[in-house]
Amino acid sequence: MEAFSDALLDLCGPSLGWITEQFEVFYSVLPDGAIRHDAATGLAWIGDMELRADLVGTYAEDATFQWAWAKQGLAGSPAIAGSLRLREIGERNSVPELTHAIVDLGHFTDPRLAAQHLGLVAAALLGARGELHYSHGGRALTFLATDDPGLPIAGPDPARVARALQTGAEMLPGARAAEMVNEYAAHHRLEARSVAAGLELDLPDDHQVLARIDGGRLTAVTVTGPDGPVAPAPGHRPPIADDPAALFLPAGLFAALARSVASALDRGSVALGDHLAELGWEPGVPPVWDAGVARYGDLLDAQAREIGVYLPGPGTWEWSDDDWDGVTRLRSVVREHGTEYLGAERVVLPESEVQAR
Repeated sequence: MEAFSDALLDLCGPSLGWITEQFEVFYSVLPDGAIRHDAATGLAWIGDMELRADLVGTYAEDATFQWAWAKQGLAGSPAIAGSLRLREIGERNSVPELTHAIVDLGHFTDPRLAAQHLGLVAAALLGARGELHYSHGGRALTFLATDDPGLPIAGPDPARVARALQTGAEMLPGARAAEMVNEYAAHHRLEARSVAAGLELDLPDDHQVLARIDGGRLTAVTVTGPDGPVAPAPGHRPPIADDPAALFLPAGLFAALARSVASALDRGSVALGDHLAELGWEPGVPPVWDAGVARYGDLLDAQAREIGVYLPGPGTWEWSDDDWDGVTRLRSVVREHGTEYLGAERVVLPESEVQAR
């Protein structure tokens, strides 16, 4: 089933509204720049800002999340204190996601997004003022939580509360909306009142929030003030965490193609490479292409079809105009996943050290 455990939902679900608000305030003060972290000192840097930060865990390309407390070589590091606290919280509340060293997220449609939600939830359980994640290679991610005292603490903002509650409700399907709204009110020392449509709460300066709840789910949030409805303020997104190559192939498409690619490599490239090695062909030397035949010197002529052409100068890929069903089907698949740019006649590849692969 694509869901976290009930134990995790019960533990963290109520806090998702106010922690989403807190993290948006955190993102609003971050400068532009790459994220770096030193596990030996427990310090992180984004651009020219230095923060005290804990290493929460990491996500690997095999769709698993590993907690920092389980990583060899980090015992005693100040940077894993928060991770150890999470394990203690998990043990007290019997939460499997917090007590297993490695959490398998492969049953989620988008395991990487599930890892991002788990990292955010972990920071929420720590009462952190901010959460960061960044790529440490390909699709792998590192997750940090910071309680640096120099960071701001969010208050109940009429222009921010609707987005915070709605985002929190969407983050973990199964979390109970009424508990989240009540917890939001309690966190800010406000009173939530039950009404026919859901829950109401009063914000400072005569602003009022109506959280509409139907069947346990949050369906809408409206905020009004002395001058009428309050429009949401522009949101603040977390820093870009990915290498351009990781963004280039979205997780859904990557998952759809991975099994076929692995099978093709096993039956094709690997088997061909082993055969050529037995024949004495020098590894790394490309064949000569000759109209449907890949010629490996005098050792082997392999019948082949042209898929496309990589042009390293402009950094582009051009699909073959060969009338071959394989290319047609592949270009159709990428369009189905909303990546029409990959099905174009000429594909501009992202600048990356893996571009040529």
